[in-house]
Amino acid sequence: VIQNTQNEVYYMMYVNEYNYNYNSKRCIQLRTSDLNQTLKTAVYNLTWNKYDRWCKRIEEQVTWISQVAAIKQNNYYQENILRFWYPKAMDCGSRTADGSYNLVHYSNYQCDSGLQDPTYFFHDEEYYDSYVVFSEPSCYILRTLERSGVCEFWLNEILLNKTLTELEAQQQEESDKDKNTEDCITENNAEVKLNLQLFRNLPRNCRVAFLLSCGDPETQIYDKMKCEKVIK
Repeated sequence: VIQNTQNEVYYMMYVNEYNYNYNSKRCIQLRTSDLNQTLKTAVYNLTWNKYDRWCKRIEEQVTWISQVAAIKQNNYYQENILRFWYPKAMDCGSRTADGSYNLVHYSNYQCDSGLQDPTYFFHDEEYYDSYVVFSEPSCYILRTLERSGVCEFWLNEILLNKTLTELEAQQQEESDKDKNTEDCITENNAEVKLNLQLFRNLPRNCRVAFLLSCGDPETQIYDKMKCEKVIK
């Protein structure tokens, strides 16, 4: 994931389970730079816009810049966890993790952060870990333990733009056919239809991995109409 996001932007498209963590965020994008192949670290740039969910309005932009490292879950054969240090937090060199699913010791089988051991999240103000469920250049899927095991679907910006362009062209053709009918196609209707079709047109591997690991998409974080207005 770190290598794929090197100087390329990925957008968070959907989240499942405990999505209240994202109620006040939209247009979330991530890229990395200054990749260190030996240490398997990089500088990450995480940007999002505050979101007023009551007024459905996207507001000012927030940016986090700090370090991310690929680390191994204990007794695991390859790096399968991304450790994101919070801005201004010191990297104390911690490179071990129990893993996002290793919670049975705390009688917690549903990946909830409300563990019985109150010291488990002593590092909360330093970093958070995301378990890599699936990864390929076009997309990746993460489960973030400190956010109660929320499931995140991230998509490459180039592929996102290509998919949206194809869908908009398809919608335009359908709209032209409907001009002679009595159906009323409003801008809002078109936007809703576009969002519904988007997931179905994403790469099959990404969709299947998300469905198997997380279920049907619950909350769409990226909205083309709203995000383009603030990102440009």
